[in-house]
Amino acid sequence: LDICYIDADHRYDYVKKDIELSLQKIKPGGIICGHDLENFNKVSFTKEELEQDWVNGVHCGVVQAVYEFFGEDVELHSHTVWSKKIN
Repeated sequence: LDICYIDADHRYDYVKKDIELSLQKIKPGGIICGHDLENFNKVSFTKEELEQDWVNGVHCGVVQAVYEFFGEDVELHSHTVWSKKIN
């Protein structure tokens, strides 16, 4: 793939699996990106928060999974859209 946009189930286990599977299919120079990355400065959540879609205005699972894969090395666009170029 040249690009993969993730915006499905927002719970941690599902976002993590979406990223894992997408990374296997994106060619070098391609882009993985997604939606609903809010409050990126908080990356520690409870198990209960990660099992929910939305908690107090944050998709905790999205934030946690994106951070675990890429750290802070993602670009933020339009407030909640994120992207990462794959080398």
